[in-house]
Amino acid sequence: MKKPENFDDHIDGWFSATYVKADLFSESAKSELLRIPENAYGKQESIDGTNYAGFRAYTKDSKKQRTYIGRNLLKQMEKNKTYCIKAQVSLADLSKYAVNSIGVYVSKNKVQKGDSKSIIEPSFQIKNTLNPVINEREGWTTICGTYTANGGEGAIIIGCFDEDKNLQIEKLNKPKGFTATQSLDAYYYLENVEVNEIVAASQCDCGNGGVEEEKFSRGKPPCMN
Repeated sequence: MKKPENFDDHIDGWFSATYVKADLFSESAKSELLRIPENAYGKQESIDGTNYAGFRAYTKDSKKQRTYIGRNLLKQMEKNKTYCIKAQVSLADLSKYAVNSIGVYVSKNKVQKGDSKSIIEPSFQIKNTLNPVINEREGWTTICGTYTANGGEGAIIIGCFDEDKNLQIEKLNKPKGFTATQSLDAYYYLENVEVNEIVAASQCDCGNGGVEEEKFSRGKPPCMN
């Protein structure tokens, strides 16, 4: 791993959903830009493991675009069955902005665009209650919800799904202790993605606990019980 935008080359089964590649951070990265816990975007410990991913949810830099992280499920969802879907994100320290409309989009097919345009899906299914701005930089925020399948859904996409003009955008000061320049982005680390079939909505624990979680380790697929 020599530079950012290497996500697709190092994580089996996961992919960047647009032409602009997402990032992978690791304790074993050769480049300091991609290392854990300190990297190009700030400092963040992994929840449990040696890797996490990163995506750009919003930017005011005309030379940059949003990035999205996708995964084909191990099997298609079954009609009328309910699934608990979770992901944990953390706003990077050097992000100048934080936004809402971050979550998980459930799709029938793999979404992998050949251009750099944002994926706009305002009705994306998994978001936190009231769709708040996610501005936690010290720890991790759990995005969590239930989804009842129409049948045949086989992929998920993680990112920001509303147009810039509709977003709630929070401008942030640089945290104490950092000397590097803030980026004109809302950039988020991503870890622990889950997709699990459940019998009742009450089984979907959207607190800190829950069912087994996937780490961004090479070759380990997402939970799909």
